[in-house]
Amino acid sequence: MAQLELTLTRQGKAQLSEKALDAVADSLFSRSQENLVDFDKVDTGFLIRSGNVERSPGKRTIVYAAPYASDVEFGTMPHTAPFGPILAWVRRKLGIRNKNQAFAIATSVVQKIEREGTAPSQFMRKAIDLVRNRPDQEIGPFMRNAGPTSWKQLKLRR
Repeated sequence: MAQLELTLTRQGKAQLSEKALDAVADSLFSRSQENLVDFDKVDTGFLIRSGNVERSPGKRTIVYAAPYASDVEFGTMPHTAPFGPILAWVRRKLGIRNKNQAFAIATSVVQKIEREGTAPSQFMRKAIDLVRNRPDQEIGPFMRNAGPTSWKQLKLRR
């Protein structure tokens, strides 16, 4: 299982108060959730519901615990996708009720994934980019100036 994780800490030159650290984490989390909806990555709701902000002193971690969260963020290399879940997705997401038509579309989707993999959505990366450019007096400069000692970008936890 792979989780998508973004950790913010108060280390290094760009020190933040706990309140400001909460504001950064909450902004990133909210924007990532909006991105999932905007990028049409919500089907059953499992991925979006798997997200949360873990809080501890001096540290905030945004975690998406769905097993496929990293695949949605970063995309995948070509691989054989399981047919059953793809068929169910075709019926749910595309509203295809005819069995033969749903089977044909699901077969095409599986074959495309086998040839090309899946494209990255970058719902977290794009959230970071948007929040980084915020004009807030405390949050914007922190996000623009923070280096690797201040926050770790998109770390996969397996």
